[in-house]
Amino acid sequence: MTSNATAGALPPPPGVTPNFTNPESIAYRIIIASVLGPVITIPICIVRLYTKKYILRNVGYDDCETKYIFVSMVHADHVLDAIVLATVRTDL
Repeated sequence: MTSNATAGALPPPPGVTPNFTNPESIAYRIIIASVLGPVITIPICIVRLYTKKYILRNVGYDDCETKYIFVSMVHADHVLDAIVLATVRTDL
């Protein structure tokens, strides 16, 4: 095992050729997931909180939790986007 060839930890499955010089990127999948998550959940949270506060006029502890989780989710999405962009920039 003293060769200069690049090898992985395990040999590739039959029919698969390893590509260490220009590997396939999965960054687009991460970007799609980080965009679709808030696009789907933000309107649902807004409608739920609006309904509880202005229509039912019955705001409870669970609504405060929803606001906290909503803010945390948006913050986590921004952190994930920053990580993805930093990874993409360093791969260039």
